[in-house]
Amino acid sequence: NGGCSVLNAPHFLNAGEGVLTVTLTQAGAPRMQLQVCSTTEADHKNCTVPPFVLLPVGQSVTATLKGGRSQSVTLFTEGCGGAGASPTDPIAYSVTVVHPR
Repeated sequence: NGGCSVLNAPHFLNAGEGVLTVTLTQAGAPRMQLQVCSTTEADHKNCTVPPFVLLPVGQSVTATLKGGRSQSVTLFTEGCGGAGASPTDPIAYSVTVVHPR
């Protein structure tokens, strides 16, 4: 479930060097916001997929892996990260992540 909160549970994966692709396969909203960052990335300035990339259902984002094997994929409701954003109810979603081993 993704909401607009720092408490959103990330999905952890170990990826090899190369290109990573995330597809939003289903969601209870037409779009979600996404970030993919190394689990050691402290300020989100050097993420594989920078915070709050808007991803419509059925669409994908592809990026070259940054920061090492251990990555976290986190989704948020649309509008998170902007001025005045506040916590929202969770939205159910599913994603597919394709990455090198």
